[in-house]
Amino acid sequence: MSSVSVRFVLIPFASHRMRMVTAVTITAMAAPVLFAQSEYRNIDGTKPLRIEDASAAERHELDWDPLALRMDRVDGRAYRLQWEPKLSYGILPRTELKLRMPIAAREPSAKPRGGVVGVAVSAFHNLNTESRILPAFAFEGELFTSGSGANASGSSWSTRAIATRSFGFGRLHANVGYATYRTRPLPPAPPQQPLSAAPPPIIDMPCAMASDERAPDAARPAELRAIPVTASLVTIDPTKNGGGRMLAGIAIDKAFPLQSVLIVGDAFVERYTGALTSTDWTTELGARHQLTPRTVVNFAYGNRFSGSSRSWYLNTGMSVSFAFRMFVAETR
Repeated sequence: MSSVSVRFVLIPFASHRMRMVTAVTITAMAAPVLFAQSEYRNIDGTKPLRIEDASAAERHELDWDPLALRMDRVDGRAYRLQWEPKLSYGILPRTELKLRMPIAAREPSAKPRGGVVGVAVSAFHNLNTESRILPAFAFEGELFTSGSGANASGSSWSTRAIATRSFGFGRLHANVGYATYRTRPLPPAPPQQPLSAAPPPIIDMPCAMASDERAPDAARPAELRAIPVTASLVTIDPTKNGGGRMLAGIAIDKAFPLQSVLIVGDAFVERYTGALTSTDWTTELGARHQLTPRTVVNFAYGNRFSGSSRSWYLNTGMSVSFAFRMFVAETR
């Protein structure tokens, strides 16, 4: 207290620069809770939307999302739930490692009914800082191994290229990705049954926690679900057990720094080839809010309005960040 009192006495006789430094010092001493809150601006896969920005976690930042929940309404007849705890860590400058484990619960007629869909490990690297000329670029890749709750066994992989550019109205993000998916081959129709009398085809669609029962980000593998489809919108090859998925999309966000809130919307298209041939279009709207310097919550609504099936979904999440130096030595 004595040091603060002396500074107050000296302020009237000090130079202008000294008075400014002293005022800042007193403010910092009197209000230690005023921390920078910027985590709400980082949009990751399904936090809150499918389209991501090009920023990576800070080095030594450990980010834990224990409440990544999602509910899907598929074709107006089936509800599905998924919980996907996620862990990410800034292991190197501009480099982030991620781990996720989706756990699904499906309608009673689905087989399997639910369980651990699988485990995925991914790496995200930011290539550069945004400049006056160039946007920020990043690259992401993921490997996924299926679990007992997946409709199709095996492994898959995915890659994604990301660009972010800031403007006066907000930020613009562009994502382009490619991934593989797996399905269960369908048995051929009985030869005695005329094709015109056959029931609607049942297929296994890529599913994973977060995005519309499909992969929530470029690194989403394909787990399958059985749904009726319209032949004019999708082609099924029962002789194949997988294929490729191409993704392209854009997102626009707007930050409100005084409220620590970010509003973001996106639109993306997915093109499936191989066992399934279809083109799906989806739009999403979401928000992120920073509750405390360490805690961020997010909400989103999505609608797949064209493609092999129609659906809408809601997802929520809560990320908690910590400083954790792990095994990486500090470089200076």
